[in-house]
Formats: sequence, C-alpha cells, structure tokens
Amino acid sequence: MRWRVRGLGKTIPHTSYLIPYTSYTLLPLLHSSVSLFPYQNIIMYCSYSPNKLALFILAIILSIGCKKTDMNLSAAADITTYTITGTQSSVNLIPLREHIMVQLPDNVLSGNDLVAGFTLSDGAQARINNTVQVSGVTKNNFTSDIDYVVSAANHTEKKWTVTVTNNDHSYDWGLGHFMNLSVNNNRDYEWYYDQGQTGAASLVNCGPTSVTMAIKWADSGFSKTPADARNTYYENGGWWTTDDINWYLNNYSIPHAIIPLGSSAMLSQKIIRSQLDSNRIIILCIDMNYIRSSDNTLFRTNKFYSTTPNWGHFFVVKGYQQVDDIFYFQIYDPYSLGLTNSDDGTPNGRNRFYHYEDVFDATYNWWKYAIVIAQKGQTLDINTLQKAVNPSDIKPGTSAKSF
Repeated sequence: MRWRVRGLGKTIPHTSYLIPYTSYTLLPLLHSSVSLFPYQNIIMYCSYSPNKLALFILAIILSIGCKKTDMNLSAAADITTYTITGTQSSVNLIPLREHIMVQLPDNVLSGNDLVAGFTLSDGAQARINNTVQVSGVTKNNFTSDIDYVVSAANHTEKKWTVTVTNNDHSYDWGLGHFMNLSVNNNRDYEWYYDQGQTGAASLVNCGPTSVTMAIKWADSGFSKTPADARNTYYENGGWWTTDDINWYLNNYSIPHAIIPLGSSAMLSQKIIRSQLDSNRIIILCIDMNYIRSSDNTLFRTNKFYSTTPNWGHFFVVKGYQQVDDIFYFQIYDPYSLGLTNSDDGTPNGRNRFYHYEDVFDATYNWWKYAIVIAQKGQTLDINTLQKAVNPSDIKPGTSAKSF
C-alpha cells in the first residue's frame, strides 16, 4: 500500500509526497499533528517547521522493512496437538476452554522434568513464564497446572492451561496431580453407612455406625445395622465410648487390638500406615475440630461440615494416598447426613481424605490410641499384639459426639 503525505502549515507550502507506508503506528513528533485517512491513502501532517515535516517523512521511510503489517497475518493462537514425550499419554484437548487434560500411566510418579511435544497454529509461538517453549525439548514441572501463553502470528495471545496427572481421580477430588503411594483396603461389596439414616439417635451415632462398618468389612456375612448397635448399648441415646466399641467387636468375635499412637505426627503416621499395609482397618476416636475444613464443595479432601472445640467423633481409616508428596489418610466418615458428591452421588463421607498431620492432632488432643481390626478368622501379628494395651488400663473410655 502506498500513502500520500500532505503537509500543512504557515511556512510549508501545500505539497504531497508519494511514499511507501507499512504501519498504522508512527512515533509522534513533538509539536506536530498527524491524521490518517486510510480510505483515501492520505496522511495529513501539520507543523510550523519544514524540518519537522522532513523528520516525519524520514520516520516513515525508516519504518520500511522494520515493521511488518499485522493486518493479513493469522490471529490463530491455538495448541492443536499435545503429548508428554516418552509416555503413553491419554490427552483430552478442550479448545473451547483452552484447557488440556493429560493422564499418564500410574508408574510415572512425578511431574518433574517432563517434556511436552506439541504443535501450534501456523506462525504461533508458546511461552511459559516468558520462556519460549520448544516442542520435544523444553522441560517443565507439571506437579501443578501450567499456563502456556500462545502468541499468534499477528501477536494475538491466548492462555492455555495444561493439567497432567497419573490417575483418574486425584485432580478432580482436590488431592493433587501425581499419586506416588496408595493403599485402599476396600471390599467388593458395600460396607459404608451414613449415620444420618440410623434412627432417632442418628446425630450422635458415629460410634455405632463406625463399628458396624468395621464389622461388615471384617465379615461379609454380617447383617446387623448401626441401629442394632445403638440398641445393644443404648447409653441413654447419648455418646458411645471406646469401651462400647471394644465390647461390640468382642460380641461378634472380630479380631482387634487397641494400640497406642505416637508422640508426633510422623510416628503416628508410621504406626497407622503399618497396619493399613497389613490389610487391616482402624477405628479412631478424635476431636474433629482439629481436621481442617474443605474450601471447595467439589473436592473430597478435608472436613465437609462445621465443628466446634471438643467435637468428639469416630471414623474408620481404610487406606492412604500420597499425592505430590502430601500424605492423606483415606476415611469412611459416617457423618454424611444425606449429603452426596455431585460427580457420582456417593455419600460425602465415603472415601474422604484427611491430612495425616490433622489426624495426629485430632487423636493426640482427644484419645491417643487406635483400634486395629483384622478380617474375621485371621489373627493379628505378634508385633501388634505385643503393643496392645488392656482397655482397663486406659483412663475411662473417652466419649465421642457429633452434631
């Protein structure tokens, strides 16, 4: 395109210059006025100095070859294909959200130093934190979401978010990206109970409900309900104690032992984890006020209900997961009260994940023991039996309550 420059001013005769012009933007010159009329290919320049006009024309000429018009260049700023090199990646590319979900095999235990292979729109370039990305070369840490800024040929930009995990649930449930440890002592039949559906004393039936879950786990043929447990040791419709739990397990010949927990979070984690690794489950009596609250109703981490200090409670520990170096215990918390997860309709307390540090605080400040439960017909190992304490040697059974 060629533009005609017309200079106007008291000392400048009406004149015109036919020159190439390749940009809509020029640096303004001091004490001058520039007007563009694209449809007439005219630039009007007003100044009281011939020298200013000369400088203006020079600025136009110097811009030739230095600036390239963006008018006819592509505005596409998309990631069109994506993978993590050296892995069998399952990729879900969602253009409407500018989001890419990548699931790697479960033997990829960390997101550190992974290399992405990708293609972009023609003429586009991708950057992360202002670092230009080279497909198949640049390493990044994918233990959190990564934002690519993709610049189109005409300098239009889009932000693309990439999420990488090694499993099908930890990201959606709020645990993190890369699961590197996992034990889940589950059964192929349902054994979770919601205390909210256990009768007149349902608001304080965490003890009867937790022990019923534990027995159902240990004995698939067990058919009693939490209401049956409540009626066995009614306790005037109030809290159950740890003694009630122990007696009820004895009634149905469920192998179990009460063992002390550690004096630190790491020691308690090691003790509980050792029992879970041996295909057992655990009932804990805790103060739920020490368990942090969830800040996202879609997640399954942390507590999903409000508590106050001295909120005694029972729940079942059935496993653990370590995700991105954060260690969680996997819990059957009976206090669902009809609340369900939006993604699959399961009760909120079924498969809940609590930080191990919180579980330590909740036991250490309430009842510093664990009730270890084995499958019916099995015997506990000698090491566990040697650590077991006689319930009569413990201070009077600590009660547990829920609201």
